Amino acid sequence: MLTDDAVSGMGWVNPKLDSLGNAQVEIAARIGDTVIDIHEFTAMTPDVPPAKALVLQQYDSLKNGA
Repeated sequence: MLTDDAVSGMGWVNPKLDSLGNAQVEIAARIGDTVIDIHEFTAMTPDVPPAKALVLQQYDSLKNGA
């Protein structure tokens, strides 16, 4: 499990490689009635920072009405 305090998000990291050789990070956050659900697939090792950056970008866009 992981948390993302910037967006009050929660998620998980799965280091087990899938059939394509990718690990996965998933983070979800909610703003109003909208859920942001990010799935980041990376080769060999889960890469949490890009997933957190993407969920923050989406969160900020919704929050600012963009």
